Amino acid sequence: MTRWSYAFNIAVAELRSGIKGFRLFLVCLAIGVAAIAAAGSMAQAFRSGLDAEQRRILGGDFVLNLRQRTPSADQLTFFSQRGVTSLAIDSNTMGTSGDIRRLIQLRAVDEVHPLEGSVTLAPQQPLQNLLAEKDGVWGAVAEQALLDAFKLKVGDEIALPYGKVQIRAVLLKEPDALGRGFAFSPRLMVSTSALKPLNLAQPGALFSSALRVKLKDAGAAAATKAAFDKAFPNDKASLRDKARSAEGFDRALDRVELFLSCVGFAALLAGGLGVAGAVRGHLQTRRGSIAILKAMGASGGDVRLAYGLQILCLALLGALLGVVIGGSAPFLTSWAYGSALPIPIELTLFPKPLASAAGIGLLCAFAFAAPPLGAARATPPSHLLRGGGGDSPTPLAERIAAMVGLVALAGLFALTSPDPVMAVLLAIGAGLGWLAFYGLGKAAQIIAHRAPRPGGAWGLGLAALGGPGSLAPAAAPALGLGLALLVALGQIQSNLVAQVRDTAPAKAPSVAYTEIPDLKALEFDALVKATVPRLKPEDYARTPVMTIRVISLNGQEIDVEKVKPSERWFVEQEIGSTWQAKQPDGAKLTAGTWWPEDWNDPFEAKISLEAEAAEGIGAKVGDTLGILVSGREIEAKVENLRKVDWGGFGANFAVVFAPGAFEGAQFRHFAIARLTPAEEVEMTKALAKDFPAVGIVRVRDALAAAGDLFESLAIAIQAIAAVALAAGAAAVAGALAAGSRRRLYEAAILKSLGASRARIVGAMAIEQACAGLIAALIGAGLGLGAAYAIVTTVLEADWLLNVGLVGSIVGGAVTVFALAGVAIGFAALGRPPYRVLSAAAEFG
Repeated sequence: MTRWSYAFNIAVAELRSGIKGFRLFLVCLAIGVAAIAAAGSMAQAFRSGLDAEQRRILGGDFVLNLRQRTPSADQLTFFSQRGVTSLAIDSNTMGTSGDIRRLIQLRAVDEVHPLEGSVTLAPQQPLQNLLAEKDGVWGAVAEQALLDAFKLKVGDEIALPYGKVQIRAVLLKEPDALGRGFAFSPRLMVSTSALKPLNLAQPGALFSSALRVKLKDAGAAAATKAAFDKAFPNDKASLRDKARSAEGFDRALDRVELFLSCVGFAALLAGGLGVAGAVRGHLQTRRGSIAILKAMGASGGDVRLAYGLQILCLALLGALLGVVIGGSAPFLTSWAYGSALPIPIELTLFPKPLASAAGIGLLCAFAFAAPPLGAARATPPSHLLRGGGGDSPTPLAERIAAMVGLVALAGLFALTSPDPVMAVLLAIGAGLGWLAFYGLGKAAQIIAHRAPRPGGAWGLGLAALGGPGSLAPAAAPALGLGLALLVALGQIQSNLVAQVRDTAPAKAPSVAYTEIPDLKALEFDALVKATVPRLKPEDYARTPVMTIRVISLNGQEIDVEKVKPSERWFVEQEIGSTWQAKQPDGAKLTAGTWWPEDWNDPFEAKISLEAEAAEGIGAKVGDTLGILVSGREIEAKVENLRKVDWGGFGANFAVVFAPGAFEGAQFRHFAIARLTPAEEVEMTKALAKDFPAVGIVRVRDALAAAGDLFESLAIAIQAIAAVALAAGAAAVAGALAAGSRRRLYEAAILKSLGASRARIVGAMAIEQACAGLIAALIGAGLGLGAAYAIVTTVLEADWLLNVGLVGSIVGGAVTVFALAGVAIGFAALGRPPYRVLSAAAEFG
């Protein structure tokens, strides 16, 4: 019989006896694998769904997005020669019904819309028939949210600034909705033929246009894109193809996948202790068998191979359980939400994320099982047969194997991640965090060992906490990562809620006014002053607004891929801008100086840049930016850099021009104000007569909605953190199970020496409660540190400590551990002392 067949027979014999001691092993492994597999499967399911629906989501083969202008005649001719085109116009306007007056999102579509897919309506009728003019009234379709907001029904009319439309159907679904992004106000759809009669989205107004193109030859997409870029270089960044159908969503999906995978990775690390504890506990129950094998001539390598094969089989089972659970995530999501999902999802099994999750799980099992296997194979048979007090130290070979396994684990996690560099950093951070938790738990054990001990149950509990079977070194890393994640996410969420509910309303305007005509700007100021006389400069501000696109730096086209990811918004799209003579209040210059207040040179354009955006593209004072304004490119010199308080009161624009660059141009103006709810109502009434087209954006309502959204994230946050906590709890349960014989033996001795049942149970409850307190305090401390750094540095928000959250987490951990100690104490007292002590020779 060969060595391998001999070891295989032993492993099979061991497995036939059952897997009772490996249940927690399987749980620890399956939780982490399932989390990683689910994250990868869900992301791949959405990506595949998007890939299959790219043309429908985009609305064609191409879409040309422009702001404050429509495609030029040359651009229309360019695309018309190559396929079918459809033009849509989006803008915000005011709607009125009775006493209700609020902002709505208007979308105008032409007679061939949509080029791909179909618009779902109730009742379902041809869209163009519904939008046509009948009896002098143009038709419209509206979302149910608009009908609810204005208390309307199908067949009713809604007044717009310069006319009215009749709502003839409910707009349920648009095929290109995902490709257009999120809307902050309810949508009303009309015909492009109605825009001029209704005086909507006219030249000078704030609107965006989208020209969708369906090519005659879909295979000519690459050639068409290249020809467009050459013919219209200033607009090439505005042309999106199918690869950018849901622009920005792929990046967000990568971030979500990476985050959820890291939670699973942390769960695996936390559960690694459960794996090690289960293996160690199982090998302790097989000490006699191992001793007999060694006495009969089996080498340490034979023992390692036999039990290693057994653990491999169980690790494969645990990984398989995790893969099954994680792989079913897309199917369960589709079953739970069905057609309510705004994103197309492909229902199939995705081998790559499932295989990588299984591989990561197997490497985790290898890394954490190697040390106890090594200790068992190195322990002499005489020591095992005498019931010695423990195993030999882990040999160097197994220590090296464990380290190699951990490195391979992190490497595989990084290679299969959407962002390998970030994954490596997160894996290193999780590993260092695990080591920090273990070290702090070990330090707590040493302190408890050396600390003066009071009498009674407290003294017994502290002695057990500082003894060789202490739970502190296991509980701290096992639960610490999950608790730290729970505290960090909870603190970030509560700070975001406080920011939008308390801090932002105190600093930001309560209402904003858009579409103020340039020639009537002073008249608008006068109306505001007459309606709300108390307003001071710190409560009201108005500025001209224009749409720009940054296209070059010092004469060189800006490569978006080289721009810092967090600042790509600055060059990927058209952004708002203004001009000002005086330095804005609260604007802190980080470089350069502000131009003189009397500056008005039309031949030299100067700009002030937001500091982080400038850093993102590599711009500094003295550099020249190429900026596209209303289709015309101008060169502007960077005069200064400044820090912008995006949540404050003022003209918060990334680019501010010096006066003179747009002498004689007439742009719409934008105003902000701090008003009470009653004053907002009065302003709305006052504007209805003289400024019916001025849009009213209730910032207070938007902040309240954002607060509700952030509060609703609490359940999701708790569910995410629960994954790591569940793995950690299973690891702690494994540690408790591995030490159950020791506690049973200790309880028998204490009872034989006259200790009362209350003292024994109290001692075990105190030991467990102290272990829980140590894990909770360490986890809460690191979680608070991480949350503080993110809130103050990344989010640049004011810090607020949620004492209730931290207190409930720490208190909950202590309570659960104390109750576990009580249960362990009663279980230990349930065995007669003489039976326990008579079996002492078998105890390790």
